[in-house]
Amino acid sequence: MRNLIFFLLFLQCTLQVFSQTEELPTYQRNLYYHRSNRYNFAVSVLKTVMKKRAKEEFPPQNGRQWFPKGKHYKGCLITVEKMGQAEVYCLSPKNVSSDEVLLYFHGGSYITGPYSPQWTLMAHLAKDLGRKVYLVDYRLAPENPFPAGLDDSYSVFRELCARHGHDKISLIGDSAGGGMCLSVAQKARDEGPGNPRSLVLISPWLYVGNPDPRKYEIAPNDPLLVPDSLHKSGYMYNPEGDFQNPLVSPYFASLKGLPPMLLLAGSWDILYPECQDFAARAKQEGHDFHGIFAREMFHVWPIGVGFFPEAKIALQQIESYLLDH
Repeated sequence: MRNLIFFLLFLQCTLQVFSQTEELPTYQRNLYYHRSNRYNFAVSVLKTVMKKRAKEEFPPQNGRQWFPKGKHYKGCLITVEKMGQAEVYCLSPKNVSSDEVLLYFHGGSYITGPYSPQWTLMAHLAKDLGRKVYLVDYRLAPENPFPAGLDDSYSVFRELCARHGHDKISLIGDSAGGGMCLSVAQKARDEGPGNPRSLVLISPWLYVGNPDPRKYEIAPNDPLLVPDSLHKSGYMYNPEGDFQNPLVSPYFASLKGLPPMLLLAGSWDILYPECQDFAARAKQEGHDFHGIFAREMFHVWPIGVGFFPEAKIALQQIESYLLDH
């Protein structure tokens, strides 16, 4: 019933989801979608429902992380093991049909997460693709600032490479987790054991501590992120303020030798300008890069699967890319 209410709310909106990638399908939606009281109301209700569902199905740990209660979630078996330097959660669908796996890095500004919508997205990916999806419970700031989380994530990638081979692993992450994908990929390129198969970056936080004034122009339309709060999180993650370190801010990373990547970003996201800049550089350098940019979509909208149709479209685009790469 709640999903139906959200669907009806968003059916009264206009959105055009457009892709800058010729290889991926372009979706045109006939929805009337604009910044309105109805939109603000819908997003606020969405947040409320997510929080309620999180409390029911995901008991919070330390008030900042949510993990499923039982051993099953949305048709997937959940197992937990120590891998490398971190605990890792594995979502296995009933019928695993591929020897390829996904390694997921959750967002949360490096100080919180994972959240219930991220688990839902992972379950969809696992079942739709017939692959195991691994989630890294990397250490969080401010208690464990950079490079603790990256060290955990990279150690898990190395362990998975020993089990599956680097060319069988795709990295995927949302927000800060998208930045973590690129940081792990840099270390894999520079230190071994080899590149992952591909990267999927969902509204990635590429430039920690970004002073770009364009984000303040977008901020009134962004229902999820606040520039000043994000800036504070950046200093929690990297107290030294070394924000041009490419392992902290992959915005400054050399793309040479990195694997193919897909990036999704919405124009009502304060991270949109840095994602556009990154995409322009990737295109200029001739990197194997695919960008999907959604007009008037907000931060990490693909994790809203089950709440509104635009998230389902994004999920289909991600799955299409992973099947081809």
